This record gives sequence, structure tokens and C-alpha cells, in this order.
Amino acid sequence: MLVLIVVVAATALAVFVQGYQKTVQAERALAQEKALESLKVLRVAPTLNSSSPPGATSWAWLNFTVASLYVNPSTLTELTLNGNAVKNYSAVRLDLVTGTWTNTAVGPGGQLTLNPRDQVYLQVDSQGGALSSFYNPAYEVSTSTSLNFQLLTSFQNVFTGLFIPPTAIALVQTLQTWNASSGSYVQVPLLDGSNSFQTGNLTILNWTWLVNPGSLNYWGEKQTAPRLNSATTYTIRLTITNTEGLQGVDTITYV
Repeated sequence: MLVLIVVVAATALAVFVQGYQKTVQAERALAQEKALESLKVLRVAPTLNSSSPPGATSWAWLNFTVASLYVNPSTLTELTLNGNAVKNYSAVRLDLVTGTWTNTAVGPGGQLTLNPRDQVYLQVDSQGGALSSFYNPAYEVSTSTSLNFQLLTSFQNVFTGLFIPPTAIALVQTLQTWNASSGSYVQVPLLDGSNSFQTGNLTILNWTWLVNPGSLNYWGEKQTAPRLNSATTYTIRLTITNTEGLQGVDTITYV
């Protein structure tokens, strides 16, 4: 009887040890997979609505390019933009075999699988009037705000893409030019955006000026404006755009 008890106990211990070892191996394998998972938010391409007025201050769509550097599939379980949960988005990917584009709509609580070495475009809608349908809480994405885009996976990994817009600095200097019609020198305002800057490896592509009253538009880092009425106070807005399409805005008053 004693021998039988010893044998049963030894067998039970062996089964327990075997089960424990399997659990440890599974946990180690899971931890290794979590450590190896790698997603990159490569770039953003913001766009305005075709009906957006000049000088619109919020984006209509944000298109983030995401690449998976992982050898196994990754599952996206949640997206956030500047701390706001993205409730609805679309994933567009190119099938390298057929050369066709496919579109997958992901709704609230949905998940998206990224294949190994996959590259997808995540389209986040930001149109006014339906913001509560796309973000929780409702959120309007300003054209001049930084974009902190986060991806949460089923492994509880968080991958982030931070996109910083340029900083616009508008100045108005006085420039003397010769006026042939009057035969004398006159003073004209020189719109100067040369002190504007961009952090990181991006560059500023264009400078757009809007002078009110009059809705006068000018383009360029430095641009002379017509002689303005000295009795009028003008509002001058400079909008600069970087290579990713993000914008910086500065508004000054000129008398």
C-alpha cells in the first residue's frame, strides 16, 4: 500500500511538473513574441475637404502609413489620436500579387490584422459634424496641432508616431522702393517669414500670406505687399506647410 501511495504521488508530481513547464514555456514564447513585435508609423498625409474654405483650421482626413516589421501577424486592437480613441477608420493596402487596392472598414471595438511585412494606410476621418462618430470624445483636429498617433496591439504593445508641425513666425519690415510714377522712394511692407522653423528632418515647402481687410494673398518666404493705407489696421496671417503637409500659423497686426 505504501509503495502504491508513493507511485501515485510521484506520478501526480510528474504531471504537475510537466504542466508547469508547459505553462512556463508558453509564457516565455508569448513574452518573446511581444518583444519581437514591431510596427512603425512612417508618415502622415493630412488633407482638407474639397469644400473647405481658404484658411480652414481643421483637417478633414488624416492618412497614416503603418508598416509591420514583424515576421508574424499583428492585431491592432485600438487606435488613439492625441489621447482620443479612434472609433472608426479604414485600412487601405496594396496587394503586391494582384496590384489591386483593398479597403477594410474598422468600426468601434473592431480589430485589424496586419500581415508580416505588411504596409497599410490608415484613414482617419476628421470631418466636422460627425466628430462624435469618429472619436471618443468628439475631437476636431486642428491643422496646426501636433499629431500623436498610437497603435495598441493584442500583445499590449504600444507603438507611437509623433508628427510635429512647423512653427510660423510672421514679421513685417519696411522696405524702401523706387516709385517711377511719383519719381520718389516709397515705403512698402515686406512680409518676412524667414524666422519660421521646423524641428526634425522635415523642411518647410511653402509660405502663404493673407492680409485683411482686402483678402490679399501673397506667396513666398519673403514677399513685398502693395503700399497699405496708413490709416488702416491690418491683420496679417502667415501659414507655412512642411513636407508632410502639416501646417503652422502665425497672425500679427500691422498698422
